[in-house]
Amino acid sequence: NVSENKSVERIEYLLDLDNKRSPSGRENLAIYFDQKKEWQKEIVQWEKAIALTGSARYIDNLATVYFNNQQYDLALKELQRSLKVDSTFDFTHFGLAEVYVRLGRNEEAISEYRKAIKARSNLTQYYDNLGVLLTNLKRYPEAIQVFEEGLTSNPRYFPLCRNLGYSYYNLGEYALAEKNLKLYLERSPQAEDEAEVREVLMDIARKL
Repeated sequence: NVSENKSVERIEYLLDLDNKRSPSGRENLAIYFDQKKEWQKEIVQWEKAIALTGSARYIDNLATVYFNNQQYDLALKELQRSLKVDSTFDFTHFGLAEVYVRLGRNEEAISEYRKAIKARSNLTQYYDNLGVLLTNLKRYPEAIQVFEEGLTSNPRYFPLCRNLGYSYYNLGEYALAEKNLKLYLERSPQAEDEAEVREVLMDIARKL
């Protein structure tokens, strides 16, 4: 450990001498501290990288540290700073949506999820998280539309079939719910939630 700490100190010293290589070096150190769960040291490295580059990606990474430590107000502040650098970066909008969900600001979260999808329409997680939020708000028709759009974007992401099935179930559209839940189990033979899904299917069978 002493040797490792000395190596880190040496790297930091060299980075201070070479600003051209410093941003990528700071990023590597931030990742190193993240793996060691030394959050404050990681924050320092991201701040130094941001000071050198003003990169929206680095700002978002800093926001992620705050988010993972449940410091949502600080994460929000950084993501808003990132927007000023690049308002088109999909991950910034997704990060804002995730923060707004934690803060109970659901309409703002929905808006930011939609901006993330518009900026990068092929990332299934964006559809999934937005659809789940709408489901939690019992806005099932909207959730169904989002899950359908996600499956159009990536037909092989079968958890969307499960979520779509649950939304149809909550609407009382049992035949469509059954179809999607069976497809999910068929395409996900080792699903951890298989027992839960089969229980819902049994209930559907009683209703049909």
